[in-house]
Amino acid sequence: MFNKGNMSKLLKQAQAMKDNMQKAQDDLKNMRIESVSNDKLIKIIMDGNKNIHSLTIDQDLFDEDKDFIEDVIIAALNKSMSEVDSEAKQKMKDATGGMMPNIPGF
Repeated sequence: MFNKGNMSKLLKQAQAMKDNMQKAQDDLKNMRIESVSNDKLIKIIMDGNKNIHSLTIDQDLFDEDKDFIEDVIIAALNKSMSEVDSEAKQKMKDATGGMMPNIPGF
């Protein structure tokens, strides 16, 4: 089945992939992704782990009714999280060389 040389090579590749995945996870913690709502009323800066570091709301939004404000905030947060998911998925794909494209949580 496997000879000793192939097994050793496989273990080295697995260790390299593990190291790459750890680096990618560290990169996600440190990255900042800026997302602006479609109507440009909200700007969110989020890291790769979906922690919000900044939320800026245009003063004009406060002239709107409560339901509209809530809808705009929800849409902006969803857009920001989607952008983070996309970036995180690409980082993990790069880290695994595309070998594990459907890692849970990414």
